[in-house]
Amino acid sequence: MTVSSTESVDPGTDIQEPDVTTADSSNANEGATSIYDAVNAALKGKEESPASEEPDPNDPDSQAPTDDDDELSEEEQQRLSERSQRRFRDLVERRKAAESQVAEIQQELEAIRPKAERMDELLGYMQANNIPPDHLNNALSITAMINKGNYASAIPVLESLLLQVKSAAGEVLPPDLQREVELGYITENRAKELHKSRLAGERAQQSAEEQRRQFEAERQRAEVSTLVETATRAGDAWSAEKAKSDPDWNLKRDRVQEKVELELRRLGPEGYPRSAEAVRQVLEQALEKVEAEIRRYRPAPKQIDSSPTGGSASPRSAAQPKSLMEAVDMALAKSG
Repeated sequence: MTVSSTESVDPGTDIQEPDVTTADSSNANEGATSIYDAVNAALKGKEESPASEEPDPNDPDSQAPTDDDDELSEEEQQRLSERSQRRFRDLVERRKAAESQVAEIQQELEAIRPKAERMDELLGYMQANNIPPDHLNNALSITAMINKGNYASAIPVLESLLLQVKSAAGEVLPPDLQREVELGYITENRAKELHKSRLAGERAQQSAEEQRRQFEAERQRAEVSTLVETATRAGDAWSAEKAKSDPDWNLKRDRVQEKVELELRRLGPEGYPRSAEAVRQVLEQALEKVEAEIRRYRPAPKQIDSSPTGGSASPRSAAQPKSLMEAVDMALAKSG
């Protein structure tokens, strides 16, 4: 348990305290030692004790306090004020409540850890084998039908899947090749060879298209990451410059950020700034809008009459001095 240094006392240090009784409340208030005095006395006692002195392992009073000492003895409580005792008890209760919550959360995490690991394995398998969620749902539905003994419902579904697999493997001829076989133009084996060749070409084209899409998506992700990094660096540098040059920057910063976010949403992905210069331009435009708003709500300065009271000012006295000697001459002329 960690307690503030202004409210803790080393229970292993021998501190001389004035006798305080509850019978005489006025003397108790005058003689009671504050937390600050108790800490100073404890530190002073440590400095005066020999450095080579070791605590006696057989003496429980000489043992150093540990983090597990959550309760105070009667002697220790007497060294603390009522307010400090309440504070100490409150801190102990808070720590116990926090430890209880942490223990509950750890138990919950340990309980769901195996489930999360199995889910990660399933998702990894689906991703590695290009299995979409609907295919997984269909496979689970068919398995459930078989396990429940609902074979009549499972048969047509399996037959449909088998037909799709045979068609994808080239074992089922398409209508055009089947007609040529029926008319005797080609043999069935030759028709299957042609069909398998077509399917192989289509799969190769689909694979190339998928690779192209993946490459394009990766390129776009890398480009967006680079743009965001460039914009972040440029924005941070620009903000640091304004913080040094503009004393009111802290008052403008949040409003400028709002303006920039609105502008980026308006521009959209296509209009996102592609360089540090473009980022600074967007920031400067936002700052100009914010400063225009501030000027609109700022009260107009009042005109101050600079002429001296008691008469009209001469051209010489109304003019501002350009040097120290002129200021002296003007002061002497007014006094004369």
